[in-house]
Amino acid sequence: MTTTSIIVPVSKQRSRSSLLRLYLIACIYRIINALLIQTQFDPDEYWQCLEPAYCLAFSSGDGAGSTPHGCAYTWEWTRRFEDTGAMDGDNNINAWFQRALHGPLRSFLPVMPTYSLYVASKWLGLDTTWMISRGPLVLNAIVVAAPTDVATVYIARWLSAGVSGNANTKQPTSTGISTHSVEAFGRSVLELSSIEWWALFASITSWFNGYALVRTYSNSIETMLLTVGIALLAPELFGESMQDECHLRSASV
Repeated sequence: MTTTSIIVPVSKQRSRSSLLRLYLIACIYRIINALLIQTQFDPDEYWQCLEPAYCLAFSSGDGAGSTPHGCAYTWEWTRRFEDTGAMDGDNNINAWFQRALHGPLRSFLPVMPTYSLYVASKWLGLDTTWMISRGPLVLNAIVVAAPTDVATVYIARWLSAGVSGNANTKQPTSTGISTHSVEAFGRSVLELSSIEWWALFASITSWFNGYALVRTYSNSIETMLLTVGIALLAPELFGESMQDECHLRSASV
């Protein structure tokens, strides 16, 4: 009995199922990752996201400085509240640009996941100290870190098709490419090509990913959006539009 690599067409639905299983595995890993972190990296971890989200969700002030809950915006946010009354009567393009220059340096987009968590926990009466301080890390593990791991594997999947010389047909050859199986309770739950496996291994064992990706930095969401963006462009970057994905399977013949 010999082991060889064969080509098995996999439907889009099955491919999505594989990515979903990978996402669930990545979520479990990143949640554990987030819960194990007991340190502070630098002040931006708070000022970029946690403080603005807390002020928006729990304060009753206008956000321009101190609030009843002791919140305070840093200079990156307070530019939004500068007085631009002198330009209110102007309607020309120059005035529009002048107003834009008085806006905040940061976008509120990276704040929205944590803000949504705070609002939901407040509404449900779950706004405990743990939820406020640790909840955002668990949330980032699910919506930032895990998608980054999955997108990295998805990019590697298309790269492996390119390495095998069949990116256009989505028929990777078996030359030099093996598969690895992830098993649980005696059954295979995930099969990855060797390139996909090493991409996943590099992502989940990256010290900086483990230390910083689950933290509430703007850069964490930017990293996720960039990686997911490249993954979505992978068909255009590494091959034509896919009708049916193909994976290598190890089979006993």
